[in-house]
Amino acid sequence: MGQQVGYLCGFKGFERSEKVGEDIADECLIFSGIDGRSLDPILKKLREKGSAVELKAIVTAHNQKWNVGELIKELRREHIYMNGGDRDEK
Repeated sequence: MGQQVGYLCGFKGFERSEKVGEDIADECLIFSGIDGRSLDPILKKLREKGSAVELKAIVTAHNQKWNVGELIKELRREHIYMNGGDRDEK
C-alpha cells in the first residue's frame, strides 16, 4: 500500500519505497496504458461476468504520484459519494 502507483506500473522516475502503508482490505482494479474508449468494453465484460470489484481507476499524471493506499481511499470516498452515501464524508 505504500508504493507509488507510478512505481507499480513501471514508469520511469519512480523508485521502490520502504513505506509499508496502511493495511486496506478493499479490492481495486488499476488500469494503465488504456484509454476510456478501450476500457468501456472491458468494464462491460466485467459486469456481465459478475465482477464484485467496485473500485476502479485509470492511472493519470495526477494519481501516479499517490501511493496505492491513498488511491484506494480516494476511490472509496468517490464510490460512496456517487452511490448516495454520506456527502460530507472526508
